[in-house]
Amino acid sequence: MPTKKPTNRTTAVTTGMKVARIYLRVSTDEQDLTRQGSLEASTRAAGLYVAGVYREKASGARADRPELLRMIADLQPDEVVVAEKIDRISRLPLPEAEQLIAAIRAKGARLAVPGVVDLSELAADASGVAKIVLESVQDMLLKLALQMARDDYETRRERQRPGVDLARAAGKYTGRRPDLVTHDRILALRSAGHSIERTSQLAGCSVSQVKRVCALHRPEPIGADEAEAEAEVPASPSVAVILWLGIENGSQFKRGKTRAKREIYDLIGDLYEDTTKLDENEYRVVIPYDDEADLKSQIQDLASEIHHTADLRNCVVHDLIMKNEASGQHWDDYRGGWRE
Repeated sequence: MPTKKPTNRTTAVTTGMKVARIYLRVSTDEQDLTRQGSLEASTRAAGLYVAGVYREKASGARADRPELLRMIADLQPDEVVVAEKIDRISRLPLPEAEQLIAAIRAKGARLAVPGVVDLSELAADASGVAKIVLESVQDMLLKLALQMARDDYETRRERQRPGVDLARAAGKYTGRRPDLVTHDRILALRSAGHSIERTSQLAGCSVSQVKRVCALHRPEPIGADEAEAEAEVPASPSVAVILWLGIENGSQFKRGKTRAKREIYDLIGDLYEDTTKLDENEYRVVIPYDDEADLKSQIQDLASEIHHTADLRNCVVHDLIMKNEASGQHWDDYRGGWRE
């Protein structure tokens, strides 16, 4: 009579089965189903009980991926983290990638990833010098795999740089055409006597955008009354961000990269009037904000919308980098601020 399969983690542990948690960083729903079925089947075939599948559409260069953090929080001692490749777990710089792996190990869990030799069980059974050597070799192999994943990430970025430099040198910037519908709405609301702040609310745009549009369409210098009205609303601070975006087709059978890029460009331009396309993958975006919390929220929302738009076209955003044009600092998703 065949052995009955355990239906929960407690039963699995009681019967001596190893417990696994599967992490999937994917792009499309179709890929979700295919990869989930394949990984689950192979994991179960290896005699492990699958306690959870964590699916995510996010860049591997981000440390704050919600599902990854949830999986780490759920980990129990002696469990196994299963992933397709090491770059599904991390494309972070090596020090940050090692911190991520350390967080997994701190829960008493280990990785099971193709391409990374797992010596943990051998090391656990060894002692003395043999144990030290096995643990050192394991750390070296894992560090090498993490560095290779990061190198691949950076190589993809560098391939775009020559084109960016040439475009800048030639002054070939293709700025986005203004959203005339929004412009007309703003002008109509202002002509009807609404204040700048009320116009921004009714038009669904920022106060700074209202001011820019009014300035663009003002036929002559403003009078004292208009100047006083504008002074009532303090100018919002803003930051010029260089946004670099890497997109690939999510499947060899479905190719929507060109359309996804076009729609993402439209999305960014709809959200931020002062948007300039520097080259095929790079944009300059001026983001007005009220305070640091508002800026953090806007950047997180923008990243989320970009990933969602790419996903709708069966594409994956493998790189999403934001740099402060003035300071040269990059946006740190984990801490929610600029850093070197």
